[in-house]
Amino acid sequence: MSIYEHLLSNTKRCQVENEENKSKYVVLNIFTFFFLAIFYFWTIVQWR
Repeated sequence: MSIYEHLLSNTKRCQVENEENKSKYVVLNIFTFFFLAIFYFWTIVQWR
């Protein structure tokens, strides 16, 4: 296996890992958004 092929496979692997991390990050963002929305809604209900 040449150095070039080795680098190419590493680059591909990094791209795949980045895609997976991105999807995890999106899920985390959605979860945080829902948590904040529920929190704000709860405080508004409490104030009334």
